[in-house]
Amino acid sequence: MADAVAFVAFVAQVKGALGGIAGGGDSLDSAALGTVVELAEAQASAREASCAKTLETCLRTILCEYLSSSSGTEADEEAAWQRVSILLDSTLWLLGQEKVAHNAFMLLLEDLAEEASLTLCEKLFQYIETKKPEVLAVGKNRLYLLRTCNKLLKRLSREDNPLLCGRLLILVATLLPLSERSGVNLAGGFDVDNRTEFAELEQGCTDESGRLVDVDLYNSLWRVQGLLGNPPLILESTNWPGFESGLRRVLEAFDRTSTKQGSAPQDLSAASHDSQSLKYSTSPNLLGLQLHDASFKCAYLFQALAVLSYLRVELPLKKPPATQSRDERALRQRQADAIPRLEAAVEASLKKFAPRVTLELIRTFIQREKHWILWKKVGRKAGEEGAKAVKCPPLEREALPEDLEMFKERKDALAEAKATKKGAAVKRKRASMTGFSKNQVKLGNEDLDRLWNISSDNHECLDFEDQEKVPKMSELVQRVVNQAQLDSGVDEADKLMCDKLYCWRVKRLLAQMDCKNFIKHCDKNLERLLPEVFEELREQMPLKEEEKEEAPGTTAAAAAEEDAEMKEAGEEEEGGGAKAEENDEVKSEGKEGDPASKLL
Repeated sequence: MADAVAFVAFVAQVKGALGGIAGGGDSLDSAALGTVVELAEAQASAREASCAKTLETCLRTILCEYLSSSSGTEADEEAAWQRVSILLDSTLWLLGQEKVAHNAFMLLLEDLAEEASLTLCEKLFQYIETKKPEVLAVGKNRLYLLRTCNKLLKRLSREDNPLLCGRLLILVATLLPLSERSGVNLAGGFDVDNRTEFAELEQGCTDESGRLVDVDLYNSLWRVQGLLGNPPLILESTNWPGFESGLRRVLEAFDRTSTKQGSAPQDLSAASHDSQSLKYSTSPNLLGLQLHDASFKCAYLFQALAVLSYLRVELPLKKPPATQSRDERALRQRQADAIPRLEAAVEASLKKFAPRVTLELIRTFIQREKHWILWKKVGRKAGEEGAKAVKCPPLEREALPEDLEMFKERKDALAEAKATKKGAAVKRKRASMTGFSKNQVKLGNEDLDRLWNISSDNHECLDFEDQEKVPKMSELVQRVVNQAQLDSGVDEADKLMCDKLYCWRVKRLLAQMDCKNFIKHCDKNLERLLPEVFEELREQMPLKEEEKEEAPGTTAAAAAEEDAEMKEAGEEEEGGGAKAEENDEVKSEGKEGDPASKLL
């Protein structure tokens, strides 16, 4: 009990010292922090504990008190952040003096990510982005940083807090190298949830037109595709025979249809074949069409080629269990011999209908995937003999002896020029000119370095206010109205109503606003469609020459029809006279309310 009271008093003293720092200005008071260290040493000796552990516990306790004292208002949040920032600065100072452990600062960040409000969390990451303390990416602190960021990402919403999420990810990418193993799929896991469901057919099954379906081909096609979605299952003894025979059956069917087409390979890179997240149907009614579809066959064989290439690299790296039987060793050998043959057969089938450009892209992708697997699973051997291989080695190339010699010669030349006062000819460029300024980020790749260092603050890229938004309907319509005027001076071919993309955008918005009128007049151009949807534009849109010629004729026809109706009404009996007058009144009212008559 006495120890607890003493610790509470110690926390109060440290809190008072930190409060004095906060009231004294932005700069840290080393004398006050020295007092904190003396108090911690005295408390640690009394409790027979380490000074670093005592200080860490004290700082975390004070942080919890700061966070619990905030009521959530803007003024309280600002005051709480002032106290928290002083606490973080003091922790970094104590860390520089080696009075606390390296993970003390990271533990404070983790507590803030769990308990602080989102407003404080945003200020916290502004603080980290400004100072970027080196302790964040040292040793085991990387794991603390990742855990803190993951906890905060779970609290944030990608829709409501996109800016903070993006800044957090940029911070992690800046502090951690590209070779960080936590960001690599080291185990080589697959997305097994993305499965294609199908029902196996029985012999004698027919499609909707009554024709027999090739049941063996259909079942083989989709069974193999199911195994391609989870490659480790292919190497199992129960699945390998069916996979091998099924894939050869599919290749034979693809080859037959390719021979029947007798046409040149289609350009799969054209816009007509450009698709994303394509999911093919497993309906047996579409089997015949899919066999003649070059895009379908290319996607199917590309998946098979990528998986076979992965298995060819992965199989030698996968260590067999010590208790492996003779049959299992024989199966493993058969698989090692059969996979290259299957890969060659798939590539030969792909050549029959895929263009050369597509094949080159597929080969490049597979080669890079091979390097990626070897980088993760094999890595490279260390310099010492007998040392263990380093997996996921850093991507930065080490300096070669000839590189060091080149810099040495350059240094000697500069020294000699300085001594003889002739340094103008060999004057070094400034760091900002050579692209190696102090604050630049180097990612090991020239293009990545250039993109990353375009701006000194990459958070400008996350400003959604500058992004293109959906324009207002009034602005789009007004442009068409202005160009439709006779004195607009815009050629007919240059008008926006001749721009297919602009018309498509306007009509899409019109369909959302007034679907009924849009459906009636959707086949008209914009200058005729807009007055039908917006009545106020009928007077603003000038009549074309052909419309002016049609207008008098239409009026004369209407007048002749009216005279005929009046003549017939006068010949009726007296009992029907009142009815005829009533009909005339209704017709006249209809003509007054008709907007078309007003327009004419």
